[in-house]
Amino acid sequence: MPGLYGLISVLVLWPLDAWVMGLVTAGGTRGSLPIGGDIRRELEALQQFGQGGMTVLVALAIWLLDPPNRRRLLDWLGAVGAAAVLSFGLKMLLGRPRPVLDEPDLLLGPLGMYPLPTDDGPVVSRAWAFWQEGVGRLWSMPSSHTVYAVVAAAMLAGWYPRLRWLMVVMAGLVGCSRVAFGAHYPSDVAAGVAVGLMAVGFARRLGLSGPRA
Repeated sequence: MPGLYGLISVLVLWPLDAWVMGLVTAGGTRGSLPIGGDIRRELEALQQFGQGGMTVLVALAIWLLDPPNRRRLLDWLGAVGAAAVLSFGLKMLLGRPRPVLDEPDLLLGPLGMYPLPTDDGPVVSRAWAFWQEGVGRLWSMPSSHTVYAVVAAAMLAGWYPRLRWLMVVMAGLVGCSRVAFGAHYPSDVAAGVAVGLMAVGFARRLGLSGPRA
């Protein structure tokens, strides 16, 4: 029931989004905690867990060190594909401005338009106009980093049970970092968790790797 979980979580967290972002930006620039130095660099690196380069490295390690699980990488690939479709589809359908635009209660939907600030003045755009410069600022929900982190964590935890606690920590760290850096609201992260779990469930039902031995 990831979809139901996601809906409930978003509804619960939505009223808190503006308050949390106010805490994040207190004493710092709009949209980011005043984190600097090595801590910021480490968090920026760790939040890439589940993203392209990190996924390729982990998959390569599994391919080299754990031949019996090689075929299961197809399930991960299927989950990543499903996650991409769901994530970007929802981003363009919902059209929620990122925290930097300071519109926590706004959802444009497929027909809404928003004046995106540019160097040459505001450019009115819809969230699904992916070719428009800066349209990514209307793609706050769900958090894609969280989606792919949850996909990676769920897959690896399923294959290697001893890693479960670490995978939960890593996925949680990614979600918290996205809020701390002002890239997403808490409800965006909750939606990302739900989408990631839905993608994993779809891939497991699809069974690209075939029946388990």
